[in-house]
Amino acid sequence: DKPTPPENLPQVPVDPPPVEPPTNRVRLYLAFRCESGEGLRGILDSLDRYQARGVFLFTPEQLIAQDDLVRRAVGQGHTVGLLAEEDTQATLDYGNELLARIAYTAATVALVPEGQRVGFEGRGWICWNQTADGRPRQGERVAAYTQRLTRLLDNQNRTVYLTMDDS
Repeated sequence: DKPTPPENLPQVPVDPPPVEPPTNRVRLYLAFRCESGEGLRGILDSLDRYQARGVFLFTPEQLIAQDDLVRRAVGQGHTVGLLAEEDTQATLDYGNELLARIAYTAATVALVPEGQRVGFEGRGWICWNQTADGRPRQGERVAAYTQRLTRLLDNQNRTVYLTMDDS
């Protein structure tokens, strides 16, 4: 015999109705220019704590200097790309050689000068195209910086490609 449940229990739906996301949400993609190595460990810790992912753009020099953190970023599922603002093709080639040795992977994302984007995209690169520059300005106080970033992200119904530095 199958037991019968008491009659006065509240009914709980088996499948709750789907929750619609707010319509004013900003879709945010984060990229970090890894040029100084100052705060990279803290950034990785923060992203890991919130289970968020980002794009980390390294110069070849920083790939060498931060090789342990490059491997950590790759291992945590972040995208590692290359930052090439001068001698672009040679920088990308060298960066990928280093990345292959350091983390057994290759970059497909790069931050290149605006005028060179089309050419590199035609060769298969995904070129980071920021819509907002979140790097601190020279002499900018923390409160002003925070206020500026909040305004950047306060627009409704849009996607933001935010570039920050590694501090």
